[in-house]
Amino acid sequence: MLATAQIEIKGIVIDGKTPVIFASVELKNSENKTINGVVTDDDGKFVISYVDEGKSLVINFIGLKEKVIDLTTQQLDNDIDLGTIILEEDAQYLEEVVVNAEKKLIEYKIDKIVLNIENNVIASSGDAIDAINTAPGVLVQDNAISMLGRGSSRVMVDDRIINLGGEDLVAYLNSIPGSSIKSIEIIKNPPAKYEAQGNGGLINIILKKAKSNSWNNSTSLSYDQNRYSFGNLSNNFVYNKDKLSFTINVNGRKGAVKALENFDFIYPDSKTSLESVGRKTNDDISGRLSVDYDFNDKLSAGVQYSGRFNDPDLVDKEIRTTNFDNTNSINSIFVGDQNFDNDNENHSLNTHVIYKLDTLGRKVSLDLDYFDFDSKKDYRTISNELDSNMNIIDGQEMFIRDFSLLGIENKSINLAVEHPMSFMNLSYGAKYSIIDSKSDYTSFGGTVDNQIENDDLRDQFTFEEQTYALYLNGNKKIGDKLSVQFGLRLETTFNDGKSISGQNNEFDYSRLFPSLYIDYRINDDNSMNFNYGKRIDRPQFNELNPYRYQSGNLISQGNPFLRPSFIDTFDFTYSYKSKFSTNIFLTTASNGYDYVNNPTTTDNIVLREPLNFFKFHNYGIGEIFNSKINSWWKTNTAMYLLRAGGETIADIDTEILDGFQFYFSSNNSFTLGKNTRLQLNYYYNSAHKRLLIDRDATSRLNVGVNQSFLKNKLKLSLVFNDIFNDSRPQNLVSVVNGVRNVINADYSVRSVRFTMSYSFGNTKIRGGKKRSGNKEELGRSGN
Repeated sequence: MLATAQIEIKGIVIDGKTPVIFASVELKNSENKTINGVVTDDDGKFVISYVDEGKSLVINFIGLKEKVIDLTTQQLDNDIDLGTIILEEDAQYLEEVVVNAEKKLIEYKIDKIVLNIENNVIASSGDAIDAINTAPGVLVQDNAISMLGRGSSRVMVDDRIINLGGEDLVAYLNSIPGSSIKSIEIIKNPPAKYEAQGNGGLINIILKKAKSNSWNNSTSLSYDQNRYSFGNLSNNFVYNKDKLSFTINVNGRKGAVKALENFDFIYPDSKTSLESVGRKTNDDISGRLSVDYDFNDKLSAGVQYSGRFNDPDLVDKEIRTTNFDNTNSINSIFVGDQNFDNDNENHSLNTHVIYKLDTLGRKVSLDLDYFDFDSKKDYRTISNELDSNMNIIDGQEMFIRDFSLLGIENKSINLAVEHPMSFMNLSYGAKYSIIDSKSDYTSFGGTVDNQIENDDLRDQFTFEEQTYALYLNGNKKIGDKLSVQFGLRLETTFNDGKSISGQNNEFDYSRLFPSLYIDYRINDDNSMNFNYGKRIDRPQFNELNPYRYQSGNLISQGNPFLRPSFIDTFDFTYSYKSKFSTNIFLTTASNGYDYVNNPTTTDNIVLREPLNFFKFHNYGIGEIFNSKINSWWKTNTAMYLLRAGGETIADIDTEILDGFQFYFSSNNSFTLGKNTRLQLNYYYNSAHKRLLIDRDATSRLNVGVNQSFLKNKLKLSLVFNDIFNDSRPQNLVSVVNGVRNVINADYSVRSVRFTMSYSFGNTKIRGGKKRSGNKEELGRSGN
């Protein structure tokens, strides 16, 4: 027999009806030792390289009988197609297979953590935010999603960055039903193929997709009751037959939540208190259409469109500003009403082509992306001054109206190559992206009947960012124990910002972003993993805009001279039997930036603006227990001890706080019967100090129950979120220029939700990842 490394053996493994996913395919020598191995893909297909001394091919999958194919009878001078290979059911182990085939709540891989959603009652019966909230070490607070000890995270859906940030990102994720999510990937140190933007890693939501030659329709209706109420209706249709596959998704959401905020500014000889409470509507409609077509075995192409119309108004908002003297007696009171009329819409379009160069896995992909975001905001405030008897003082009515238009347009092209080689698997690519942002702000004063434009606050701001990127990524398995993955990404960025106020911002920079992953299997029970990555945190577009917005004595403005910060993260994990893990990490940030509330002691005006003002470090150690306790109880429990600190690098009268933090979380799934599941999730985050903020402890207890009917086609669930209402921001304290700032808020996290979902069609589904080249920079719209 003549054999070379280029000879490939391929086939399709089925169980008589459907493809077998993750079946083990091993090449054995004459001593029955494994000399090469792969697993089947989502279609049951495999391609394995022949190695000299290979005598047989052994195919295994739990619950099915082993299949042995004798290679000594094969002609091994050309590639071999074994065609369809049928594995028969092994009845002896059928009962054990039913139990063991159920996926773990959480799986740990070399460069990510995978949270499986299907059997998580709280995650699958709610929306994407509820699902993300169940991930250990991931926090959703103050309209921000962050990883413990790392900072704000970027969010992707099927490898595609969501084109929004802040409250609009949260609202978008609210529109994705948990029942349509297969899993969530938590990528602490993203590989080089991903954009370097983001200091808190990536969260990738993988949606369910129909198997070959099948279709499925799923409808979900939910009702949430908090101080107010809102409902969500969604429908998801997937189709996959022969060469054509497509998905149509429509989501609608209507209702409101309570928004309560309290700011106290305590000066050396006085105090100002700002209180506001209102009803924040969340009217939203969104849709997604994706179509893919396989022209032949080598060439495939597709197109994706998503659109969203959002109307997050703030109505019936009552505001009160109270000024106290040094004896805590009231000097003056201003009361008023605010109404915020917001209209947002965004559209994104992706076209992609994939060409397979050979049967070895080499392929080239090209992505073209377009993204457009438009926002119109109209903020109106009417306030009156009260006397000591709480009567309105005549002639003191004040009117403020701020009107803004914002448009963001992004175009990008991304070329990627997968290039497996005999000694290493390589991938490399290039990307070009251009972003144009235009904003127009107008402010009015006077009275309701006599509105006067304030020319001093009129502003138009344009911003253009061009980014060129190259990346190289490689991975190699060395023997049976060691796996190594490395990456290097080069990004060159050109920025040009212009304002009619004369504050211009033009700068460019180039940076290298390395990444490294090392995984070592000591034996069957013990393993170690180390990873390192460098990231960049670019300012959002609104943070660069010098426009000034005033509400009471609080003035907010952007900073056109704000610069990116750079983050280095080191992470080490030791695991025992995939049940017990010890994690140690260190994160450092240079040229860090954040918003600073900078009060003046002369006129009690507070200027809020983003500044590059600190160097920062955060390190910690954690213990994780991830196991199936028995046949009816699965748990993932983690506890971390962290310490944060740093120093200021700017001339501001404050200091970076230093202190310890304790974090505990436990996610538990209970099977109470064939069709009944109970979910109990809890986290506790101790009082701690980070950057300028000293904050009180928070905790959250969620309980959910799910009942299935009609062979799992109909599912009813009831979820109680934040039962004790302890996850809201409490006593966030900072001190700048000798002025103490205390913040408290309540955004109606405590609620009860009822969800009903019904699916029909061919309900066998699998996870799939759509392609797109539109990446992280789109999330910096800040809306």
